[in-house]
Amino acid sequence: QGFIMRKKLQDNAIGLDRSQVNPMTVAFSGVLGQAVAWIGAIFAGAYGGMVLFLVFNAGHLVVAQEDTPGAIVGMLGGALAAVAGKWLEQNCLTPPEDGGVPGE
Repeated sequence: QGFIMRKKLQDNAIGLDRSQVNPMTVAFSGVLGQAVAWIGAIFAGAYGGMVLFLVFNAGHLVVAQEDTPGAIVGMLGGALAAVAGKWLEQNCLTPPEDGGVPGE
């Protein structure tokens, strides 16, 4: 989705023609990317806290030793989701009408 949006924005192919991408689709993709970035960051933080707890208690809790790999995978998955969501959001930014840089 991000590659398509970036290509269409570079080609100035956003509009209501059949050969163009609808502006609402671009806006929806940007909002979806922002939501995924937020949710990924929340999950990465929650699993990161769990990893810290499990690592500090792995010496005397057998359950902590067994749950640490799953918590690490959850933390990495959340971080990757946050990065992917932010990347999609950045690829859906459209330049303002006056021709400036997106995000200013």
